[in-house]
Amino acid sequence: MTYSQEVGKFMDSRDGKTYKTVQIGRQVWMAENLAYKTKLVCWTFGDRPENLKRYGYLYPWEAAKTACPDGWRLPSKSDFDSLFIIAKKTDIKIYEFLTRKENNGFSATFGGFREENGGFINKDYTGIYWSSTKGSQDTGWHLSIDKSSKNVDMQYIDYSSAYSVRCIRVD
Repeated sequence: MTYSQEVGKFMDSRDGKTYKTVQIGRQVWMAENLAYKTKLVCWTFGDRPENLKRYGYLYPWEAAKTACPDGWRLPSKSDFDSLFIIAKKTDIKIYEFLTRKENNGFSATFGGFREENGGFINKDYTGIYWSSTKGSQDTGWHLSIDKSSKNVDMQYIDYSSAYSVRCIRVD
């Protein structure tokens, strides 16, 4: 089975940065990690500016909730679940579906993350993306993609670390 895919671009009027976009099913996603510096704290991996272009910023929960530009939003757990469903319908393993670069798919990158203690880990091995869905009072759902094991899952984690953001267009 095939899925609807339309490739495009979006320019963030806040800073002029242009992002690749892709339509997957009925959803339109940014096909790159968000690289907008919010008024709230956010970091480049290792605090190295040269990591910004490829990996975007790593956002703590509060910053992630407000980082997407007008007309876009932080995806919910069910938005990510929709990607899983589409992948199953295409008979493509979810890891390949989310990481493939050809045809400008979701094109997940492995930007690692920033721990609560300030350490940066797993660049080029793990991609973790915030969702807007709360898990409990102190946790939120996120999509985790591991390059070594080729494992993809949704789980909830406390708000103390900083992860990547992919925005989804508001319907």
